[in-house]
Amino acid sequence: MMANECPNVLNQRAFHPTDPLQGMRNYDLGSLSQKQKEMLNHMKISQRKENEIYLHKHPEIKGLISILLRYVLIKKPAFDVHQIVGAFFARSRNIIAKDLLEYLLETECASGIIDDLRKEVDESNVININDIEFSTENINYFGCQE
Repeated sequence: MMANECPNVLNQRAFHPTDPLQGMRNYDLGSLSQKQKEMLNHMKISQRKENEIYLHKHPEIKGLISILLRYVLIKKPAFDVHQIVGAFFARSRNIIAKDLLEYLLETECASGIIDDLRKEVDESNVININDIEFSTENINYFGCQE
């Protein structure tokens, strides 16, 4: 069932910015000392900086997240987002690589992975004539099927 097929489900699952985060519903603000809170905030900030540096060095990850998000938003699942994400990754590696290559070229990303993706997509499009079985039955003189 998709979200656009069932508007009542959307209203039941409405999100408001002031709602507590999923993992923070039973969070006790008083359980940490002031020093622990400062250390935790410092750790969060440094982790976020490290993540941003890593994502900047690896644009293919941002691209993969973007094409996954685009895929999910096109499908608009009402309930099981996990099923849609599973379907995305169940596609062949070649299709995902092609989508990622198109995204990186659209965004004019200068990444070394573009050459690798081009090779992978090109190699998967090459058909080895020895791997194909030909049948001459039902083929006329002009090479067309009858």
